[in-house]
Amino acid sequence: MDESIVVMDCDLYTYDAAIERYERERHHSWLCRQRKLSEVRERQKRKRARLVRQRVYGLTITLLGLLLMTLGAGEGTLCIIAGIGVCISKKIII
Repeated sequence: MDESIVVMDCDLYTYDAAIERYERERHHSWLCRQRKLSEVRERQKRKRARLVRQRVYGLTITLLGLLLMTLGAGEGTLCIIAGIGVCISKKIII
């Protein structure tokens, strides 16, 4: 019986080669985590900037409402209420 049956085919490594491969894979996973973290930080930065812009718009609408109320227009009250609502909201409205 001269049949050769392959039970398992795998690469064999020396200890040093295995350590090197492990370090390379670990470094790769570290790089992937760092990339994800930087994407999350960038997203948070953009959201913060949008919230600041929204608050500035809210203050502008409120000041416009105050100006309209001084001029005697009835829409000033609505602008003030809307402006304050936009200022204090934590969700992106604008």
